[in-house]
Amino acid sequence: MFFCGVESGANLEAIKESYVNTIDEVNEELAVIKSRCEQLDAEKQRLSDELERRTTEFDRDRSRQNV
Repeated sequence: MFFCGVESGANLEAIKESYVNTIDEVNEELAVIKSRCEQLDAEKQRLSDELERRTTEFDRDRSRQNV
């Protein structure tokens, strides 16, 4: 009987360790995804700014041609 309890405790500890390792791995993956999202947001902002700048230049050039 005593061995059964020790064995169960060891099994529970192994399961706990497995869950902790899985959570750590998922947290690492989430950190990578978050970093990539931040990079993509910065790139999206840069592209939006560039589009706005070019649109303004285009509109200005077009209005000069119509004068």
